[in-house]
Amino acid sequence: MNIHEYRFLLSERATLKDLIAQAPPGSIITRMGLESRLKEVQAEIESYEANSIVEHSPDVVDARLTFGGKPVIGQHGILTDFGAKALTAFEKAVASVGASQDGHLNWMGPIPNRDAYRQLITGTAYGSFGFQFEDSSLHDEKSVPYNPQASSAVKMIMKILQASVETQDNSKLADLLGDFNGRAIKDVCEFLEIVAKNEAVCALEIGDEEMRFYDTEQVRRSAESLGRIKSEEVVELVGQFKGFLPYRGRVEFLVDETREIINVVARKPVVEFAETHLNRLVKVKARKRQIGTTRPHYTFLDIKE
Repeated sequence: MNIHEYRFLLSERATLKDLIAQAPPGSIITRMGLESRLKEVQAEIESYEANSIVEHSPDVVDARLTFGGKPVIGQHGILTDFGAKALTAFEKAVASVGASQDGHLNWMGPIPNRDAYRQLITGTAYGSFGFQFEDSSLHDEKSVPYNPQASSAVKMIMKILQASVETQDNSKLADLLGDFNGRAIKDVCEFLEIVAKNEAVCALEIGDEEMRFYDTEQVRRSAESLGRIKSEEVVELVGQFKGFLPYRGRVEFLVDETREIINVVARKPVVEFAETHLNRLVKVKARKRQIGTTRPHYTFLDIKE
């Protein structure tokens, strides 16, 4: 049984209880049939909950990735070469985004702890042709422990795709991607390039949320937006903290050389430092990233001195 079937059983159990409560007192056979089915459903639910690796919480992604376009034959099937490439690229993007969120992703070499981000296909999804999936560690006692970052990575990919479609000047996209390793962005871009190259479209659904591409040209434009990182480098800036927004993870910094005030994404220790060191001359280590024609986007990584 997978999580989708489990949730269906929960819904069926609630319905059966309502039907039993509403059954007329004289409907003995009907009531017996409903109660018999309720026992079966309850047994299946208890068996699943007893054997699952983790308790299913809102953090566990109920996700569906569907495809349409040239490689898809209605709801009947999908060409194997495209399906295999697209799913492999998507899982790689999930692993890269997750590792980047953890702060462990490098530009080169294997993706750290990649097994923790493996996805388990649990069934086909209807609409176009696609797949429903979840974190594989939920069901494999021999695998690495359940990693909530896998769920977080899938949700973040949805946000990235949405921002790449909605933004016109790349500023919103730049803010969203500011703290991400460029390799993670590249892997999401490569997934979209595979979809566009095969004249396909895709949709990612998580619970009640959905991000859908309506034509191949839209997929292509999204990939181009993610591929517009013209340059990326680590720099050192001398200046003064002028403000901070802890709930948004941002600081305002006056660059001493140019006298320009920049609004910067910053990690928690940097924000906390800014709070207690306003108007003091400091040197910071920052990642400077140029996306499209927007102004350079900075992420403060550390205080140098």
